[in-house]
Amino acid sequence: MNKKLKDFLYKVTSTDYKRCLAPSGNCENAPTKVHSIQNSRIFDLLQNDGHLVSFKITPSSEIGPHLDFDERIGRNQASTFQGLCNNHDTKIFQEIENQNLDLKNNSKQLFLFAYRAVLKEMHSVTLTALRTQSTYKKQIELGLLPKNEPSAFGLWATDWVRNAYLMNLYKNKYDEVYLSESFKDIQHDLIVLQDQSPTIAVSSLFSLDHIKIQDDIARVALSIFPKNESETIILFSYLKLEAPKAREELKEIFFAGPLLKRKLISKLVLQNCENFFISPIYFESWSKSKRKLVKDYFNKTLYGQNVEIDSSEILLF
Repeated sequence: MNKKLKDFLYKVTSTDYKRCLAPSGNCENAPTKVHSIQNSRIFDLLQNDGHLVSFKITPSSEIGPHLDFDERIGRNQASTFQGLCNNHDTKIFQEIENQNLDLKNNSKQLFLFAYRAVLKEMHSVTLTALRTQSTYKKQIELGLLPKNEPSAFGLWATDWVRNAYLMNLYKNKYDEVYLSESFKDIQHDLIVLQDQSPTIAVSSLFSLDHIKIQDDIARVALSIFPKNESETIILFSYLKLEAPKAREELKEIFFAGPLLKRKLISKLVLQNCENFFISPIYFESWSKSKRKLVKDYFNKTLYGQNVEIDSSEILLF
C-alpha cells in the first residue's frame, strides 16, 4: 500500500463525526461520548468487575482483518458514540434512565429504546460515509485513482453517501415523532423471556434490504436487555409504514417455542447487529467449540455469507 495513503487511512479511521444529532437539527454544543445501551441499569446486570465481552477487529496476515472476542471492554467505554451533547442525551432519555420501566403501557419508553438505536446507526453510517469519501479523494490526490473516470472504490464511496442520505431521511421520521410526541406512530413487538438470567444487551438498527418501502428499504430497531435477574426484554420497533412487511419477515420468531425463539433471535443478532455486549460470567461458561462457532458465524455473516446452522451452541441466552 502507498505509504501516504496508509498514513491517511490511519488518521481518518481514528477521527470521529462530531455533531450533536438532536432532533432540532441546530444544536451547536459539542457531542460527548454517550451510551446507546444504559450503563447504569443494563450494564449493572451484565458486567463483572467493571467489564463486558464484545468483539474487536484483529489483524491477521493469513485471513485478513476479522472480529475476535474482546473479553475486557470497560463498561464505561462499551456502546458509546459521539452523537449527542450531554444536555440533549440527558433531556431526551431521562424517562428510561431515571424512571421505572413500564414497557407494556408506556409508548414513550418504547420509542426511546428504538430512538437510541436509530441515533447510533445514524452516527455510524455518516461516519463511514465521510471516511470513505475522504479516502476516495485522497487516492485521487495521490494519483492512485482516476479523477474523471468511474472506479470500483468511487462507486462504493458514492453508495455510502447515498446510505447516509437515506438514513438521515429515516432518522428525520423518528425526530418528528419525538418533537410531536406522537409516540404511538412507532409500532413495537415486545417479547419477555422469563426465567432468563442476564446474558446479553443489544441496541441496533438493521435493514431488511430485500423489502422495499416506497423509495427506501425496511428497517428494524432491535433492543435486547435484562430487566432484572430473571427477565430479559426483546423489543422490535418499526415505523408504521414498514411494520406489516417487517412483521411478516420476523413472524417465525414470534410464533416459535421458547428454545427455538432464543435460537432464532441469537442468529438474528449475529447476522445483523454489531452493537451488542455479553455477560463475562455467561461467556466463561462457553466451551471452546461454542466460542469458535459464534465467532465464525458472526464473521461469515458480517461479510454477507449465507451460513446455515442448527446447533444449540449458537444460543446467546
